[in-house]
Amino acid sequence: MKDEAGTPNTFVQLDRILIGERSSRLSSAIFFLLCLLPAFGTIVFGAVDLATWVIIALMTTAIGVLWLIDGWRGKGYLVNLSPIQIPLGGWICLGAIQLVPFFGRAISLEPYATRLFEGRLIVFAFFFCACLTFINRERRLRVVVWFVVIFGAILGFFAVLQ
Repeated sequence: MKDEAGTPNTFVQLDRILIGERSSRLSSAIFFLLCLLPAFGTIVFGAVDLATWVIIALMTTAIGVLWLIDGWRGKGYLVNLSPIQIPLGGWICLGAIQLVPFFGRAISLEPYATRLFEGRLIVFAFFFCACLTFINRERRLRVVVWFVVIFGAILGFFAVLQ
């Protein structure tokens, strides 16, 4: 199988879904949550507290549920199959292998910390996959860039005041 440029394509080619100028309300809600999640994590103690991670996991679950509903209502599920996601998948597999008990013990020296990091890595990978999928137009990319610049400037201003 070859792509438009004539180079061999080693990935499976799925049916392309044309994305119009308008998006569904669920897609807009997912986009809003994708912008809100890093800002929330930054404001609440840098997202290092376990209670903060419960809220972040709930927000990530809400993104996943809205993503499923949006795909069910629409013509298909939007998923970006970019190969940039492969290293995250490899790290998740490596962490899972370290948690498998061999001869009654896990390979990891600290299984609890590995399990905790594995859960956070899954949340990060899911967030990254959702960003690749739903920040899919130039307008949305501009909104994200302006949001990050303005949020960072406001956060930096308040940090200087403190």
